[in-house]
Parts: sequence; structure tokens; C-alpha cells
Amino acid sequence: MTKLKSSRVCFFMFLLTFMFLPGNVIARTREQGNKPSNHRSSTSILRAQKLCANGKFNEALAVIDKLLQQNPRNAEALVCKGNVLGEMSENTNDMMKQAQYGMGAMQAFDQALRHAPNNVAARIGRGVSNLTAPAPFGNVDIAFSDLQKAVELAPTLVEAQFYLGVAYYKKGEIDKAKSAFQKTLLLDPDYLPAQSELKKMGVKVHKSTPSTPLQPPESFALTHVTVINITGKQSQSDMTVVVSDERITALGKTSKISIPEGLKVIDATGKFLIPGLWDMHTHIIGDPKWYFPLYLANGVTGIRYMHGSIPLEELLAIKEKISRGEMLGPRMIFSGPLIDGPDPFWPGAVSVKNATEGRQAVVDLKNKGADFIKVYSFLPREAYFAISEEAKKKSLPFAGHVPLLVSAFEASDAGQMSMEHLEGIYAAVSTHSERILELMNRGDVSALTSSTVYKEAMRDYDDEKAKALFSKFAKNNTWQVPTLSVFQGLIRKSELSSRTDLRLKYIPSTIKEFFGWQTPKTPNEDIQMQRHLKKSLEIVGEMNRAGVRIMAGTDSPYVNCFPGFTLHDELSLLADAGLSPLEVLQTATLNPAEYLDISNSLGTIEEGKIADFVLLEANPLEEISNTKRIAAVITNGRFLSKSDLKKMLTGVEELLANENPSRRKPNPQTSNR
Repeated sequence: MTKLKSSRVCFFMFLLTFMFLPGNVIARTREQGNKPSNHRSSTSILRAQKLCANGKFNEALAVIDKLLQQNPRNAEALVCKGNVLGEMSENTNDMMKQAQYGMGAMQAFDQALRHAPNNVAARIGRGVSNLTAPAPFGNVDIAFSDLQKAVELAPTLVEAQFYLGVAYYKKGEIDKAKSAFQKTLLLDPDYLPAQSELKKMGVKVHKSTPSTPLQPPESFALTHVTVINITGKQSQSDMTVVVSDERITALGKTSKISIPEGLKVIDATGKFLIPGLWDMHTHIIGDPKWYFPLYLANGVTGIRYMHGSIPLEELLAIKEKISRGEMLGPRMIFSGPLIDGPDPFWPGAVSVKNATEGRQAVVDLKNKGADFIKVYSFLPREAYFAISEEAKKKSLPFAGHVPLLVSAFEASDAGQMSMEHLEGIYAAVSTHSERILELMNRGDVSALTSSTVYKEAMRDYDDEKAKALFSKFAKNNTWQVPTLSVFQGLIRKSELSSRTDLRLKYIPSTIKEFFGWQTPKTPNEDIQMQRHLKKSLEIVGEMNRAGVRIMAGTDSPYVNCFPGFTLHDELSLLADAGLSPLEVLQTATLNPAEYLDISNSLGTIEEGKIADFVLLEANPLEEISNTKRIAAVITNGRFLSKSDLKKMLTGVEELLANENPSRRKPNPQTSNR
């Protein structure tokens, strides 16, 4: 097995302490009485980290011990102490000191877990300490239990999966070790320790990226195609579209366009051309490379990333590679980590508890390259309004959830540019909005996730309040991203079809486990969710008629929301809400371009614009489900044929088949979308 160097573990654990604590959405740290550290505590731990990295271990311990004198229950400080002691054990040749430091590290992790049983960093720290400690100090069974719990708390965390594999190996459960290492590579195909272990076991490691760089896109002409005019004007039949250098260089009637000699010509007779689609509410958990083929194969050439597990620095690098044509993937607009209250709901969120911290969070994210700010449900009022003010100063849009302690009327007036999932609307338009706000004011997760609020709001829906709110949205240009497919996905959890859906082969088990994809809901929950979806469809229709701007988004990979595929389900739901086929298409093409202020280059098919569009085999203006009948996708001027798209999907299927070695490999001849 790969030697588990404590220096490697130490570096990772320091990052984990700040980026991924707590690691569970339900069993959160606050329920264990472990309050998040304050700014001074975090600064001290960062200082200790730097001292440790420079080999100044005793100074690092002094910093941490001072923190622990102030608060002996500070789990983050205890984890940091364990990391420093582990590094000290690794960097001494004195066997007695190695044992002394190693036991000290184990004790620090023990103490952290007594105060915060769901602290992922402490679980992994104690687990790895037990794996690396010499007999009789190390206990493989305790290590296994800790690492299994860490994976349960944070199933998409690379190191948790990898060290669980090591624990399985040490227990002699080789097949389970292989499976854990393979899951590790699904999260990060370039994770060398997992690659090394699988190679030693004789398991072929599939590369996730091509061994040769992408060739520059070839210029081409589409002839005899019908171009859908997304602005509402008459569609144009028998057209030719010439693409060169990633742009539309000529557009006109086929009989009048002169095609340069030698240019590749594609006969598109009987086919229809629409702008590339955008999914305006997505997340990326784990390795982004398995998401990208799913988006492109479904005609999604742009996504708005609304928080996930990818650091901003990596997102910027990926975005640059895609824009330069060095990597195939959709265009990305991203927020980086969302901003939430003192006790964040999701791992990796930026925690703020007052106006000062809210403003600083905006400044930090702006400096790191975020395209916009995402706000979340548990923000204190003063922090929310400070964020809105600072975002305006920095010319940075802010979007996301309407916090529980802020009304949708107030959020619109504050300049929130888009609202997600119809958050805040039900409470704002109820005849008992004050009562509902009181429920929300408790700051309890159950007030948001239970059906109480929605039941009261649906029962006491006030038409006049709704008209006033929707009028305000239209006046303030407050966009809505309903993500109706989320509600549909939750309903499908209890349906047999959700377990036989052919699209499941494109979703890693880690994602399904993380979000509980196939955990059935109770019959009562199903009934409430069905009512909620029905009322949400009515509200979306009312907002559209009131002039509220709407965009399509899926919240993938949330429950039964498949990256790429589910956007087409969302479009169908928007049609069910009463939008015309043209209006539905606009929610995923023209509207996102106008919202993002990039309509001068994207959103419609016009000469001079970037060549992002989708070639369809049937007219989407006749039936919106025809957006699924994709003949080709053009992204950044690169033509991807139907055959190319199938190969991309097959590649994802093969990658995920590696997750379960007993699973039959897909046959390219039978694999279909």
C-alpha cells in the first residue's frame, strides 16, 4: 500500500478544517453544541498552519494551545493540534517521540470528536492516525469506523473515499478497497494515490481526459437549415450559416450565400437551428469532467454554477481552458462558495454573522474572481442588506435564495438580481404572511424544509398580494429561476421509474448517496409535494403573464436532476405552466444572455455572434420536447455530430462502469441517449 505520510494528511486536514466543516447537511455541527469559530480563532489556526508548514512546530502548538485555553471545546483548534502533532511525529527519527506525538495527535482528534461527533476533519484525522500508528497503538477497526462515518458525512470528499479504501485493504476486504479507490477516481480522476493502488491491484485505470490536446475547430457551413428566430420574428427557412474562427461569419438564404471553396458543407435539410441552451442553476460536486459531456450532449452550451465543491481558482482555470478551446465543456458563470449565516447549511459555504463580515465576504469573492454573489437562506437581515450594498459598490450582481428573515418584497427592492426555487414567494403572498415570517424567524431548518410553510401559503394564497409582488418583480427586473424539475425530482423518489431510468448510468453512486436520490418519501410527503408542484406551475404562469423575466434552471445534480438531460424536463414543465414554446425557448437562450449582459455575442443566431447553437431534427416551436431531438451541437465554433455526442455519453458510462467492476461495459452500438 501507499505509505500514508502524515505531511500529506496534515496539509489536507488543514484545508478540510476550513473548507469542509461540518460535512453533513442534516447532522450538522450546531446540533452537537459546536459553534463555528470566530474570526480571531480562524486567523490563529491559519497562523498555526503556516508555522507548521515552515517546520516551526512548537510555535504552532503554542498558538493552538492558547486558543484551547480560551475554549477547550474548540473542535477546529483540536483538529489543528492533531495535525501539528502528526507532522511532528513524521519529522523526528526518535522512536519514543514518534510514539509520543502520534498518541498526542490521536488524543486531540478524540477530544474534537467528543465535542463535535460529526466533524469530518476529526474523523479522518483519527482514522488515519489509527491506520499509521504502529502496533499496539493503532486500531484498524476504529480507523475503519471513523473513515466509514467520514464518507457517510461527506461522500464526495476525495480523501475520505481514499482512506476508507486503505482501511478496507488493511482489513483484508480487497474488493471493497478496489471499489473505494474507484469511487475516489470518480471524484478526482487525477488523484495519484488511488491510481497507484488500483494499478497494484491489476485494475485498469481509465483516463478521463484525452491524451492529445483538442485540435482547433474546423470551419464549416450548414446549408438548407431553418433558423429559429428566438426574438419572436418569423423563422427563416432554407438558410445557410457559415462558421469560422468560432463566429458566424455569414448568414442568409442558401441561394444567396457564396460558400468558400474547400469549406466543409453539412446539409441540414429538414433540420432546425436554435441558440445553445443555458442551465441557469447548476452545481458541481466532485470532478467536473464527467458533467461536461452530459451538458454538451444535451445541447447545454452554458451553465451558471451556484456553489459546489470546486475551488474558485480551479473554476477560473477550467473556464479559461474552455474559452481557449483547450477543453470541451459549457461556458461557465460562477459564484464560487455561497454566503450563508453563522451556521451554514452546506459544506464549503462562507459563514457571516453580521454586516461587517457580509461586506468582507463580497470583497473577498470579488478579488478571487467570482462573477456574482450567491446568498442563502440563513443570512441575518443586517448581513443580507450589507451584502446587497457592497455588491452594488463592486458592480457585482447578487442572486440566490431569499433569506428566511427577509421578505421577497424587500429582496427585490434591495436589488437581488435573481431568485431561485420560488423561495420567499409563498410566504410573501399569503394572507398570513406575518405568521409565516414568524415561523421563519425561528431560524430552524425544519421551518424551511417541512411542508408547514407551504401548506399555509397554498391554503391562504392572496391574489392581490401576488399581483403586487409580481408587479414589483417586473418593475425591478427581478428574474426568477423556478427550478420546477426539483419538485418533480423529489416526487419521483417514490416512483419505480426513478430506479429504472436509463439516465442513472450517467450518475455516480456518490452523488446519489450524497443527496439521497432513491430514498422514498412518505405518502403524505408525496401528496404535499405534488400540490406544491401544481401551485408552483400556476405561480410561474401568473408571473410570466405579469411580465416577470424567467430563466430555466435545474439544480442538478440534486435529487433526480440529471446534468444536461433535466434541462429538457424543465422546459416541458415551463410549457405546462402556460409559457408558449417560444417563451420557453427564450428562458434557456435569449433570457440568460440578456440577464448576463452578453446578448451582443450570444442568445440569438446572427452574423458576427459566437457559434453556440443546437441543430434539431424537429421544430421546437411546434412541440417543446423536440429540443431533445438533437442532431448536432456547435459549441464555441466546434461541430459535434450526433455520433460525437454518443461517444461522449459512452465515455461517461465507461468511466462510471469503473465504479462497479461487475457491471457490464456499455456497447457503443447499443448505448443511447
